[in-house]
Parts: sequence; C-alpha cells; structure tokens
Amino acid sequence: MDSDQILVLIPAIKKVVAFQDDLVKRLNGISLIQRSINLANMLTNDKSTIYLFTDSEEISLIADRNGINNLLEPKLLWNEDFFSTVVKKYLTGKTKNIYYTIIISPYAPLLTEEIINEAKLALENSKKDMLKPVTMIKREVYSDNEKSIHDALFKNNVVQHAVASNAFSLFKTELLNINYSNQVSTLSWPIEHDLLEIYSFQDWWVCEKILKRKRIIFRVIGNIDDGMGHLYRALALAHDITEHEILFICDSDNEVAVNQLAGYDYWLGVYEKNKIVENIIKLKPDLVINDILSTKLEDVIPLKDIGIKVAGFEDLGPGAVYSDLIINELYENNQVDGGNILWGHHYFFLRDEFHDAVKHRFKNDIDEILLAFGGTDQLNLSSIIFHSIRDVCKQKKIKINIVTGPGYKNFKKLESAVKSDSLVLLTRSTGVISSIMEKSQVAITSNGRTLYELAHLNIPAIVISQHKREDSHEFACKENGFIPIGIFKEGESEEKVLEELTLLIEKKEYRKNLFEKLLKFEFHKTKKNVLKKLIELLPNEQ
Repeated sequence: MDSDQILVLIPAIKKVVAFQDDLVKRLNGISLIQRSINLANMLTNDKSTIYLFTDSEEISLIADRNGINNLLEPKLLWNEDFFSTVVKKYLTGKTKNIYYTIIISPYAPLLTEEIINEAKLALENSKKDMLKPVTMIKREVYSDNEKSIHDALFKNNVVQHAVASNAFSLFKTELLNINYSNQVSTLSWPIEHDLLEIYSFQDWWVCEKILKRKRIIFRVIGNIDDGMGHLYRALALAHDITEHEILFICDSDNEVAVNQLAGYDYWLGVYEKNKIVENIIKLKPDLVINDILSTKLEDVIPLKDIGIKVAGFEDLGPGAVYSDLIINELYENNQVDGGNILWGHHYFFLRDEFHDAVKHRFKNDIDEILLAFGGTDQLNLSSIIFHSIRDVCKQKKIKINIVTGPGYKNFKKLESAVKSDSLVLLTRSTGVISSIMEKSQVAITSNGRTLYELAHLNIPAIVISQHKREDSHEFACKENGFIPIGIFKEGESEEKVLEELTLLIEKKEYRKNLFEKLLKFEFHKTKKNVLKKLIELLPNEQ
C-alpha cells in the first residue's frame, strides 16, 4: 500500500453556502472551488484519486474542465447517510492501495500543501486513525452568576480552548469501509497557521487581504563593530508595512540584533552565515531587503536568478549593482555606478518616535547637551567624551544627557562614574532619545543616523567618526549645521571636542549660524516615499 498516495475528496454543495454563489465567486482572482481543485492537484500526482461531490451543474462543469472525477447529485447533503449510501458505492474499487484520505473544504482558501503535509506526517507519527485540526484560542468564559465588583471588573478568567476546524479531515482510507458508528483513535492537531474559514462576507474580505499580501524578508545585522542602526532602520520600515507578511533574518554572528529582535513580534530566523541565502530561498519571499552593509554577489545573484526582488540600504558592495533598488541615504555622492542606486539625505527617514518631536527654536544659552554614539559605541566614546567635557559643563551649570544603546558594554562602569553627579542623566533606552533631544541645545555624536535626527530637530552637533566608513558620510559639514572633527584619535579628538564645545557655549553667533543652516531639513515625510519605492518592487504592485 502506497502511504505517499492520497485520496482527495472535495464536497462542493451549493445549497449550503455562506452567501450567494460563494463557491464560484473569484477570491483574489480564483474561485473557491478552483482553489480546492488546485490544492488537490498539488497533493497527488494522479488526478484519478481526486473526487468532487456537488449539487451544482456549474461546479460539475468546472470539475470536468479540470479533468477531475465528479459526482453531480442535485439532492446532495454532506452527512452520514450520503457517505454510507453514495460515497462508499461511488468509490468502490477506487481506493485500493491508497493509505490516506483527505476531505478538504472549499471554504478554507488559506489551506496549503505544506500544512497538509505537516498534518500527514503528524498522523503517521501518532499511529492514530484520524487527524482533526484544531485552533487554539484564548477567551474569557462568561456566566450570569452574581459577582463582586472586583470580580466583574478585574478578575481574568481567560481559558485556552481548542476549537475544531472544518478546513480538512485526514484519515486512514480503510475507515471508509467500516461502520461509521465505530470508535476510532483521533489526533487533535493544533494549527499554528492562520487558517481562516469563510462563513461571512467579512471572512471573505479578510481572506482576500491575506491572499494578496506578499512575503518580505529583512536581512539585518547588529553587532559591536557595525552598530544597531541597520536594525532600527529595518524596524522603522517594518512597522509601516501592514498589508504584507514580514520576516526577519540574521546570521548567527549577530547576537545583539537577535536579542533586540526578541522583544518584537516579528518572525525571526537565525542561520549560519554560509547557509543564510539558501534558507532565505526556502522561505519563498517576494522581496528581500538587505541591511547588512556591502553585499557580495552571492548575497544577491541566487535570489535574482529565481525571480526574487532584492533591495538594500547602505550598500557599496558588488551585490549592489545587481539588486533591484539600493538606497544609500548616508552617502551624499555616488560611490558606485548603477542606475538602481539612490544617493543622499533626501532618502533618509525618521523613526516613529520623531514624528511628533518638537523642533528647537534658537536659545541664547545652552542648558543641556546630548552625548549619543549609537547602539554599541564600540570606542567607548560616551565615557571618553563625558570625562573630557565634564569640568567645563560643571562650571557653566550645563546638564549632560548621555544616551547609550543596548549593545554598549561599558554601561555599568559609566553609570558608577556619573551616579553622584546631579548634572548628568545617563540612559540606556533609545526609545526616549527624541524627548532628550528636545531638551538639548547642542549634541556630540557619531557620524551615523543620529545626525539626521538632530538635523530634523535643529540641533547643531560636534561629529566624531568612529571609523573610515562613517567618515565617508559627507552630510556632517558646517554647511549643514555640523562640526566634523574626523575619525576619533585618542588624545587629539577629546581636545578638539572641548575646543569646539567651548566655542558653542561662549560664541552665541557661531552657534546661531549653525542652527540656521539646519532649518532647511525636514525628514518626517520621507519614509512614505521610500516605502512606495520598495512596495513597487513587489509582483502586481507596479
């Protein structure tokens, strides 16, 4: 007996409907009955093992045109009597050597071959006779019994329930030939997938939305050397993509990014670096967005070869030219030839927390300054620069706000150094940096995404590049309201920072001139344009 072969039964009864003509009405371009026939064809390589039962001439004709066995019975009812008197007789001699039978409902358009194969494997391993899918839901059981005010308002009686799904039933074919009143061993199989069934127009609308959505993968990095900006940029985009499925991918070397993503509700896959592309391909995405710095050919070409669209950010690698779209917003001028690459700050977009942040008006005196060196601060600039400017800020009674990221390893040591200083606020929460910027008239920062956030809020800054790549970001210049001092050099950069900060404190006109050059920047509308360009890459979105 062939355990791989399967008998597929499709009940398509027009008199039992959610609404008029629902089985032949097109859902995202394909009717419910055609979807069931297509799924059946995926489950077996032999059409002779597919049987459709209907009371509709129209549905019978659709089955004929698909080369599918079908029984047209105007008085058809899908119940025990029909099964025992009609189905058994109709299938006599046609089930030999077929180990499993599945009944699939046309009203479960989200049912997939993958789900059924998983169910078949689960039934095989269970050694039971039948599998029934169930959906696990949490609901509060209600009763009319008298309750105290406390119990009525606050007591949580949420209980997890197993709700039977009618999407499909899977069982040993031999059950078709026994008395239906016999007891059989049944496996209740919880479905983690979103397997919505159509009972109303609202269900139809939701299913159509789900079927139309595409799968988008963000491949990100986040570590001590490369910082966390790539992750934050990807999350900012993902939060605004609501009509498509979002997956995140990291390689196993990016533990910081993995840990940070664990706090979000996005699906996350972590793979060995040399196997990450093949695992992305297995996930069958429509679009892959690389935020991993310079891509290699092997990061892009295998995806392109099978029709997957590829986009990316901050990419100067050989893979950039072969991608469908690259946005290099941190580079003001072309670094790589390619008509698919967009350059410059006009493509920078803000994180959500900055959308309602209050822009600065010029203030004659400096009350507070900000130190911010990214999510990891690999050079420990938070501590180095703090100690170099501490005395002058104390003399001028200027508060120092230090914001560090989750990857900053020297936080405890710095916390100990500042704990007795009432003019210092140290925080590790990047989710509140906009509110701290709103209070700070000047900043000292690294040459990354934070610089653009400062520009949006009209805050002049002294800019220290942490490495050569950062130093190539040309947005940091006096014409744009910033004072760049180049790549950090221990012993020299601290003196330059102190010298420039003293000028900003004592020379009001110097600071005002920088402030006025920042007024031209508006980054709160850019994300919509970037998202539009990315979504347009998806099939059927052009």
